[in-house]
Amino acid sequence: MPEIRHFPFRKWYEAEKEVLAQDGLKVFLKDNSCGHAVLRHEIAQITNLNRHTHTHGKSILLKCQTII
Repeated sequence: MPEIRHFPFRKWYEAEKEVLAQDGLKVFLKDNSCGHAVLRHEIAQITNLNRHTHTHGKSILLKCQTII
């Protein structure tokens, strides 16, 4: 299990807020199967900074599941 105390929640919140301000709720539509590009890019940057990796936003897959 990764260490959660060092997770940049503020940066995550700011990235999420920016994406929602730009595109609204359409980021949650099914045609966005890999997740929003800006959010994937931010996740890649945070991962690269914290884990010293060299990944790109295109390598990030965001999966959301709704159970009804």
